[in-house]
Amino acid sequence: MPEVSDRSRILIAEDEQVVALDVEYELNELGYEVIGVATSTPEAVQLTEATRPDLVLMDVQLDGPSDGIAAADEIRRRWQIPVVFVTASSGSEIVSRAKEAGPYGYITKPFRGRELNASIAVALERHRLTRDLEQSNTELTRFCYAVSHDLQAPVRNIRTLVDLLSRQLQGVLSPEQSNLIALVMGATDAIQRLLESLFQYAQAGHQQLNRRLVSSSELLTTVQTTLAALIAERKAEIICNPCPMVSVDPVQFQQLLQNLLTNAIKYSQPDKPPSIAISGEATNEGWHFAVTDNGCGIPAEKRESVFEPLRRLHGSEIPGTGIGLALCRIIVERHGGRIWIESSGNTGGTTVHFTLGTPEASGNYGSAETNVTGVRI
Repeated sequence: MPEVSDRSRILIAEDEQVVALDVEYELNELGYEVIGVATSTPEAVQLTEATRPDLVLMDVQLDGPSDGIAAADEIRRRWQIPVVFVTASSGSEIVSRAKEAGPYGYITKPFRGRELNASIAVALERHRLTRDLEQSNTELTRFCYAVSHDLQAPVRNIRTLVDLLSRQLQGVLSPEQSNLIALVMGATDAIQRLLESLFQYAQAGHQQLNRRLVSSSELLTTVQTTLAALIAERKAEIICNPCPMVSVDPVQFQQLLQNLLTNAIKYSQPDKPPSIAISGEATNEGWHFAVTDNGCGIPAEKRESVFEPLRRLHGSEIPGTGIGLALCRIIVERHGGRIWIESSGNTGGTTVHFTLGTPEASGNYGSAETNVTGVRI
């Protein structure tokens, strides 16, 4: 039982008056503070916004234009407030839909006070731990941001001094000494690239998102212009299929596309030029994009670990810092989406899928442009 002094604030969303009164009585007896009772889904959302409770006890089949599951999903998405479902139904379809709303608990009617107390206590503790973890991650990101920023100047100075020393001793150094200086300069260049990548990674998680409606096709054209030298060098074929208007942070979305295209080109098979297809569409889950290549593929056991910072699939034989896909995940998740990989193995190519939240969450922008179908460069 929670301490009375703690008095966690609970909002009840229940359209059966007798059940609502019974639940309110139980909660008061358990030491919680009931801050309101909502009898419909619009009222549940409105009261949540007005009162910001510590937890919402939500009837799955709440009266209204949508059910309690939809209301819970909106509450989680907008305010990150935990929801515990209460329902008389335990059907697989209801349970499956309820899971998608990210609930912190699920109680089947009729229930006893101890079951209610246990579910709420666990949900509140889980939410507290989640908040603490998010705060720790934020502090770690800020530390990474500061360190990667502050170390760039000293590393640049080291490289400048070594370059100056090399020029002053030109004609005096032995071949072995010249080789050592070249190794030092190569190492400082590698450190500089790593620090710049870490800075981008920390920046993506540190800065506020500035979302606006943009053309993903136009951003793709900008990315292709930026990568023109690499595309020409590797004789890569880029196929841009129809792509939608999206509500995103343009800078971060462009970085996402650039990283995925760069990876697809770099990890191509040595005996054939890269061929990369990019497509996007509005779906129920949100905007869904796919970047498909004909490269060397990714083994099944590596398809999750490649999104971890500093994890590299091919070691040092292909240049890189191991931050690119980790940065992609940060950007996608900050836009309310997810990213995953499909690959047929070591030589069958790879498709990177990612979503960007729901069109409804960002202004219902999801219309596809039709003037870019099958564009090749």
